[in-house]
Amino acid sequence: MRQQRYFSKVYLAKKLCLLVVFFLAAVPIILAQPKRATVQELKKIMDRQEDFLIVDVRGLKSYEKSHLPGAISLPVGELVDRHRELPRNKVIIFYCSWLAENSSVRAAQILLQNDLGFQPKLLQVLKGGIFAWRDAGFNLESGLTVESKNKKLALWARL
Repeated sequence: MRQQRYFSKVYLAKKLCLLVVFFLAAVPIILAQPKRATVQELKKIMDRQEDFLIVDVRGLKSYEKSHLPGAISLPVGELVDRHRELPRNKVIIFYCSWLAENSSVRAAQILLQNDLGFQPKLLQVLKGGIFAWRDAGFNLESGLTVESKNKKLALWARL
């Protein structure tokens, strides 16, 4: 009986340690979750012509096929090397092609977790990605240039 209690206590102590380790690992990830903006919220921001930036974190070929109006291409794999190209003082909305926003969430987390000077409240992710935008009936652009305030700009990405 006494031996069972000992093993029971050891078992509980091990489980408690595992729970603490999991909690310590999960807290930074949970705290670094960016705000999810809906397609309707993004459309309102665009219509009001607020100062913001839309970043397509997919690959360049996907961007060339279709992207949100005014979006720039900055693949998530290049973000650490090119983060200086992004403004620190305006809303940045990341999007990808995953309905779960995996790549765009990762992009925001990279900027937040590496202490690169970005404010969490300014980094957002488009909920549902490019497919949610398309399914809502909003226009997509294609090609390697973007329209911005009646001017054509070259694509903001390495070719």
